[in-house]
Amino acid sequence: MKSGPGERGARAGRTDREPFERRIARKGVEHVFYENVYDELGDVFSLEEVATLLETEKDDVADLLERSSRHGFVKSDGENFKKRTRTLSSLLSSDDIPESELVRAKLETGLDDLVLAERRGLPLRTFKKKLKRALAMMPVTHVSDARRYLNRFKSYAFTEELFMAVFAEDARMYRFLSLKVRSDQGDVRGMYARLNEVQRARFRRHLSVFVNRVGNLEEATMTGVFEHVCWMNAGQAHMSIDGLKTLYDAFLDEQFDEWTAERLKADERKLASIASRSCRILFSDNRYRFYDASVLTKRNLQRLRGLLRLEPGFYSTEHIFGLDPSLMEDLDCITHEELHQIIRHHVTVKNVTMGRLPEIAIGVDDKSVWLKRLVRRHGPMEISDFLEILHASFGLSPRSVRRTLKDALPELVSPDGMIGVTMSGATKREIDWFSRRLTRDIYTLEELEGMFREVKDFKARFMNPVSLERCGFTLRGGLVLRSHHDSADSYFKKLLVASDFFIVPDEPAFKTATFKRAVKDLEDRHDIFRFDERQYIHLTRLRKAGVNKGVVRGFIKEVIEHVKRQQWEYFTVPMIHHQVESSLWELGLEDIFFEGLLHSHPKIGAIRTGSGDIFYFGKGARSLGGLFIEHLPKDGGMEPLELKEDIETSLHLLFDESAIVSAIRDRGGHFSPETGKLYQDKQTFLDSIYSIDE
Repeated sequence: MKSGPGERGARAGRTDREPFERRIARKGVEHVFYENVYDELGDVFSLEEVATLLETEKDDVADLLERSSRHGFVKSDGENFKKRTRTLSSLLSSDDIPESELVRAKLETGLDDLVLAERRGLPLRTFKKKLKRALAMMPVTHVSDARRYLNRFKSYAFTEELFMAVFAEDARMYRFLSLKVRSDQGDVRGMYARLNEVQRARFRRHLSVFVNRVGNLEEATMTGVFEHVCWMNAGQAHMSIDGLKTLYDAFLDEQFDEWTAERLKADERKLASIASRSCRILFSDNRYRFYDASVLTKRNLQRLRGLLRLEPGFYSTEHIFGLDPSLMEDLDCITHEELHQIIRHHVTVKNVTMGRLPEIAIGVDDKSVWLKRLVRRHGPMEISDFLEILHASFGLSPRSVRRTLKDALPELVSPDGMIGVTMSGATKREIDWFSRRLTRDIYTLEELEGMFREVKDFKARFMNPVSLERCGFTLRGGLVLRSHHDSADSYFKKLLVASDFFIVPDEPAFKTATFKRAVKDLEDRHDIFRFDERQYIHLTRLRKAGVNKGVVRGFIKEVIEHVKRQQWEYFTVPMIHHQVESSLWELGLEDIFFEGLLHSHPKIGAIRTGSGDIFYFGKGARSLGGLFIEHLPKDGGMEPLELKEDIETSLHLLFDESAIVSAIRDRGGHFSPETGKLYQDKQTFLDSIYSIDE
């Protein structure tokens, strides 16, 4: 027996396992035939097949098929029967389907059942029942234009917009198939190979994808498209960024719709930045080319790692490039700049650290410490001779090394051009004078330079390790600290936990990242808590009120569980204040205290605002403008005041209208002075205007 697409399509939609005998008694044999059997049959079938499937006498089946023939669903074909087909439009306009006007309304409008029921003055349950019965009398394999898409619709997760765009069909066909066929929800990209060229072009444009160099569909991003354009022109030598931009823009215009092409537009500076981060693009002397990484065989990578087994130090890749010309040829590496990029993107060696082009560090971390070691080894000597040694042994640029010595190690170079003659640059009397004025334990370099700006050559004479050491201080990461402290971090932490309350001094050192990291570490461990904007309270003080780390962690756990139960995407302290029970509320502390507790949880992210912090699950960065855009309708716009009221009602925080408009614009949203409304983006605004005009 010949089978057709109907067999697969019907099984996709059939979920009811009720015995046919009971179903026929309840619905009638004709209803069951169209709803459950017709699509199971092949295009040509026998009376016996139908009788078997319906578990019904042949005489009754013969009558059924005769009626079906009169209504245009089947026709006699000798001893067998054959399915007849007609278009969806034809079927909807025929008198063979009861309540067909309900199906027409559903397919033509796509409205919710409740809306359609209200328009007809019907109870929702009655409307659903009538619609279901009408659809049951419309087997999908009877609809000729639906059969074309049946297998693909069953296999892949289409959206209405994609279906209409790719197949140039109206929405009725998509809605009909959605009501009749259960989809396996496969990735629609798996269907691409089964499309014709015209459909493929529509598919790529609608989903903003392109076929990459290995033949796979890839989402269109600036990086992916630019790498693809470079690959398409891989046969050419290094190209300028201007030339590549011309090719890039042409590819966008050819492959994507106007909105996507505009989204992916990039200037020369942006494309150059993409190239600098890409592992597939190499550049040298501001010219670029695609790099085929297939030359990086296991053996070639082993040879390259072996080449990097050098004396510890800072090297220029210009030096390494000249050590093995044959390897460079095998790696298709044309310049030392390209070698730097190949090592950075493709080679992992434990003791190799990439620096700014063209430098790499092998077995050392701190360039200043390494240079001091070399000065001790070779000095004292003329600085020009020292620079020549570094260029010959490590390939380093004399100009670069001279700059490092001047900026970071001025104490190593004497006024007469000698290096290795250690000088502090200040007399004992000057050191005593300077020491008496250092009354605090910690300063920033910038602070001291500002305090002593009137002192001639202050930085060179006093801001060097020798002079600072003579004053009882040490230089640690941009901070000048008394030598008896182990580190700035430990100094800050001792201060923070030394008493019940700590007020942050208005000093530059307490505005540095080092101080903020120390605070964050203690807050995350629940040793200190933010009391107000410039004050912290120690755990020992809270213990006097019966609060310990267990209470704090229990509060955070209760908040998380409550938010998950409420299924909130975002939440604030005012939202949970009267919904989460905890003894902590009884302390009468400000919201900033509770916000600090939530910040300490590793899986809670936050958007900081002047009105209060907005929290969410996940540590990925989110913005206030992005949050506002999420509240805007996908179609049409919303007035700023309405959006402000919605957000204030949901988050229990106050916002300024102008600040909302500015934040949305910063994140790619659009505000129209003409309509006075906010939109998710400019395209949404334009679409709404066009729909009004139409």
